[in-house]
Amino acid sequence: MFWSVRAEPELLYEWSSVNYTWSSTEQRIEAINSGTYVLKIILSLVLNSGAVIYMTVPRWLGGVPATLAKVSSLKDSSGSFLLEPFSWEMNNINNINGLR
Repeated sequence: MFWSVRAEPELLYEWSSVNYTWSSTEQRIEAINSGTYVLKIILSLVLNSGAVIYMTVPRWLGGVPATLAKVSSLKDSSGSFLLEPFSWEMNNINNINGLR
């Protein structure tokens, strides 16, 4: 006979909107102006891999500049942790070899 213990999930982080560690202020402004980045509440999946916590953000709603990122130790003005993209190049929607 096998017994399993079902633990309650532990809330590690939560966001009212998602923000990123941008390469520059200009990159963020351009992403907002072009519609590549839209401040909104986004559904996501968080994977805890020991010391690093990765977050996937689906692009089906649009306005998501990076679909795979790790939770950064940096926070924005609202106190939410910023997301550090796995790679801006690999997250570029126009990169045919990039992440989808």
